[in-house]
Amino acid sequence: MRDCMDSCRHGASTKNKVKNLFVRLDKFALELDVITKSNAALLKTVPPPDHTSRIPFTENEIKTLWEHVNVPNVDLVMIAIYTGFRCTELRNIELIQVDLNQNTITGGIKTASGKNRIVPIHPKILPLVIARYNSAEKYRENTIYKAWYSVMDRLNMRHTPHEARHTLRSRVDSAGANKRCMDLIMGHKSKDVGERTYTHKTIEELHTEMSKID
Repeated sequence: MRDCMDSCRHGASTKNKVKNLFVRLDKFALELDVITKSNAALLKTVPPPDHTSRIPFTENEIKTLWEHVNVPNVDLVMIAIYTGFRCTELRNIELIQVDLNQNTITGGIKTASGKNRIVPIHPKILPLVIARYNSAEKYRENTIYKAWYSVMDRLNMRHTPHEARHTLRSRVDSAGANKRCMDLIMGHKSKDVGERTYTHKTIEELHTEMSKID
């Protein structure tokens, strides 16, 4: 079990999921009297890294993407950068979740804070969202990442889909956007109990903070 976790090339989150799987398997084996002791309980939880290895898109790279916005699937990358949605979240968004009256997208699948979060559509990507809405084109799980990396290869960039989220967070942070609004948009749980419990933001306020990005 330790060898499996140590040889895993992924991050702390994945390694801890591997540990949880071992714990469940041990529990099942104990119930069947296959084993008499749970060794998985001795595995140590992997601490998260002190820093992230994610590299946000640079302003020059974003400019290059805008210059090639008519290239197939570049719009997908731009929408990810300006909404903070993960590729899997974008893939699962249905037309009913796109509100072109209030210019918002409701989506998210990963955490309690991230599920069904309301994300304002930045004015710059509104035409891209409308075009996608009208075409109703859907990605399958095995094609959305292929589409992403086809853009990266064509424009000679090296970014993972998750780095689009880091890009949005970095840009709104630099723009001085309201932290509570950005936690809501990103689907992050606010660390401040007062903010989390008592601070409520309107859709207009979310639009105001999102529009601070050039």
